[in-house]
Amino acid sequence: RAKRGSEISIVRSFTLIMKPKSRPDFTIDASPPSTTIGRGEEASYSIVINPLEGFNKPVSLSINGLPAGTIHEFNPLSGTPPFTSILKVRTSNVTPLGVHRITITASGGGKTHSKSVDLIVKAMPDFSIGVDPKSVTIEQGEAAEYVIGVAPMKGFSSEVSLSVSGLPNGATASFSHTSGVPPLKSIMRIETLETTPVGSYTITVTGIGGGKSHSDSVNLIVEERALPDLVIEQILCDRENRRIGYVVKNAGGAKVSAGHRAVLMVKGEMVDEDEVDVDLNPGEIYEGYFENYEWTDSVVITLCADYYDVVVEADEDNNCRRSECVVREVPISPPAEELPDLMVDPYSPVSYNPDAREFYYTILNAGDASAPSTVTEVYIDGVRVAERRVGPLNAHDKRREVIPYDWSDCPICTEHTVEFRLDARDEVEELWEGNNNKFKSIKCSILFLPDIDLVVEDIRFDATSHRIGFTLSNRGSGMSPETEARLWIDNHLVDSLHISPLAGGRSRVEYFDHRWWCEGYEDNIKVWVEPVLRLVEDCSGVEVGLGELSYTNNWAEVTWDCPWPDLVMERASFGSIGETTGIIYTITNQGRSRAGPSITKLYCSSTGSAVAFDEVPALEPGESWEGIFPGIAADYCALPSEGWASIYVKADGDDAVTELNEVNNMRPIHVFCGYELTPGKADLSVDRIWFERTSTTPCSTPCRVCFEIKNVGALSVEEFIGDRLHKDTTETEVEIFCGCHSGIYELRTEPDLAPRESRVVCYDLSTFGDWCGCEKIFVNVEVDNSGDLALFGSPKDNDRKSAELENRCANGIQDQGEEGIDCGGPCPARCRDCFADADYGSAENSGYFRLDSMFVHYYAQLALEEYA
Repeated sequence: RAKRGSEISIVRSFTLIMKPKSRPDFTIDASPPSTTIGRGEEASYSIVINPLEGFNKPVSLSINGLPAGTIHEFNPLSGTPPFTSILKVRTSNVTPLGVHRITITASGGGKTHSKSVDLIVKAMPDFSIGVDPKSVTIEQGEAAEYVIGVAPMKGFSSEVSLSVSGLPNGATASFSHTSGVPPLKSIMRIETLETTPVGSYTITVTGIGGGKSHSDSVNLIVEERALPDLVIEQILCDRENRRIGYVVKNAGGAKVSAGHRAVLMVKGEMVDEDEVDVDLNPGEIYEGYFENYEWTDSVVITLCADYYDVVVEADEDNNCRRSECVVREVPISPPAEELPDLMVDPYSPVSYNPDAREFYYTILNAGDASAPSTVTEVYIDGVRVAERRVGPLNAHDKRREVIPYDWSDCPICTEHTVEFRLDARDEVEELWEGNNNKFKSIKCSILFLPDIDLVVEDIRFDATSHRIGFTLSNRGSGMSPETEARLWIDNHLVDSLHISPLAGGRSRVEYFDHRWWCEGYEDNIKVWVEPVLRLVEDCSGVEVGLGELSYTNNWAEVTWDCPWPDLVMERASFGSIGETTGIIYTITNQGRSRAGPSITKLYCSSTGSAVAFDEVPALEPGESWEGIFPGIAADYCALPSEGWASIYVKADGDDAVTELNEVNNMRPIHVFCGYELTPGKADLSVDRIWFERTSTTPCSTPCRVCFEIKNVGALSVEEFIGDRLHKDTTETEVEIFCGCHSGIYELRTEPDLAPRESRVVCYDLSTFGDWCGCEKIFVNVEVDNSGDLALFGSPKDNDRKSAELENRCANGIQDQGEEGIDCGGPCPARCRDCFADADYGSAENSGYFRLDSMFVHYYAQLALEEYA
């Protein structure tokens, strides 16, 4: 309130703060600075990349200066700061001795920084190991011996223990000395069994001792054990002497001793036997006769070599041979009654159809009576392999018959005797029993190989792993060779898969490694399996390619809609919801369907266990949810006293919701503890502003306004600009005022501060006039006001700080032991009547209404601002 006719002058001031453009960058550090190892050992370094001024670009690592004979590995090779990579450097026996300076370079976002460390390679006590000979070839059941030598180097004197790995199944190894102090010699003996698999094996001998480990490898070749193989080469029908003989051959690779016996069987019963009384070397034959059997009539016989299994052979299934010895071609006299007579029609083809997998023949009833249903059996080299019942057949009729049999395992270009045995169970009384059998020599060709037909069926999706799979079937009868499957999504090849052999008639489910997430409203999925082609040689030695039965079923395709929800962690930071402060987050369902209730989890690391949980309701497409973990990060996680740390917030922490994308659920929050020095610069910062009491002045609160200045740079001011500007001080601008009151304004010279050093500056308000009636005191402090440090790249975002401080001796409340409201006690009594005026008197509060009172000026300014 002012007197009528008086003037009121309102002065408004504005502060324009201009912040320099941020310069995002990063730092690199490597530790330890030096590592000493020996040849063949490994050194580890920790590479730490930290961001500066919001740097968030990927940074990749590289290395230079490695000595010869070393290998290295970064884990990880790149990342977005802050991150730590472990560098491992492993030396070899040829790495040069000495000190090697290694430079690690980090590049990203247009920035490149390097750090050097030392790798010191010293000659240390060690040993060497060698094994001779380098290769040994043995047969199954035999043993191989190797000589192991261990020699000391550089004074090595520790005991060395020997071990071996890579032995084939069924093999055992023994050492003449399992351990000892070098020089050491040991004989290693490897013994195999007759059942040890044939093949070439890499045997590794390892010596361990004195903290060192060295190995040497040799080759062990196990060849198939040479065995004899007795085969009936020929059946001898001696009509003149009415006896039956045989020729047996040793078709194997080892000698057969005398003493095994051949037997003669007629109608499945043994009628005689003959001992082979000579040794048979590989390829030799023996001719013998069954002297105790009288051959009087045509007969179908079976001859078997080594009938009592005295000889261990390479093939135990080819000892027998079946044939027919005929005395007469027709019966001596026809029977009195009419009878059927079953035989294989000699004028019709008899063989095997490899495409249809069946034997075929024509059965003929040459008799004068009908024949009932009978069974026909098929024998291959004397072994029954198939049978089939055939229907009745009228007299003098014939009919083509087939007997199914898969002969796909027949070795190519081998010749076999096939017997068709009609009326195999003697169910029919016939005119003549001697013509029921038909022998046919058949040579297996490439057409006998089993068919292969790979079919892609049932494309499927695993929602847990987000992988695409399919069912692969082999509708053929043969084993398919290895091949590849390919995956296309929207006509783009995204993955390939190795397909191992698949047996005929079998199916299995295969999955690609590619993780599929819907990229639109629908995706076209196509799976194609490379058709197989087998290259084989025919009996003339010409290579022929055999394909599949069909190539049209090697692929399949589907079109899938993308109906799933997608919970996305859009934001995670520190903030408030209402009056609650803490770690806040926002989840949005960016998918196409409703997401059920879920749990949000808080983690102290990307791989650890959750430390806090928050329930999230069901979210419709496009709907968001804002949640909070109350408190600060330190309430949940153990944080370092200084440096960067990260905490993580993850939507759908229990994976209860099947989503379009499972990798966008988590978001990190980077926390900086303490403060990090600005590298290579001096960096002054205003840390805090506050009121401070003192007992040396008559006033109380407010008494002194204080602020703290810190050098958060890695250099002092003199080190940073001393050579450039020839000074070691800066200017600090200080402004303290109440409303429009002029208050305190000063440009002070700021002495130098060392890195991490701070200084507290205080202003005693009682020495700068009367502050009575000021409810709030405004303080602005700006370091490096002249821009000397900023001129050379020192950050400006921490140079200025402002504060509003409450004057409790001018708040109109008797709240701190005053004698009256804002008067007496801790508050100066003169604040109430020191401005007594005749027009208003000197009563309580009169001083507030003087025209030159700061109280009047302050509230007048507020009223005018509100009116404007």
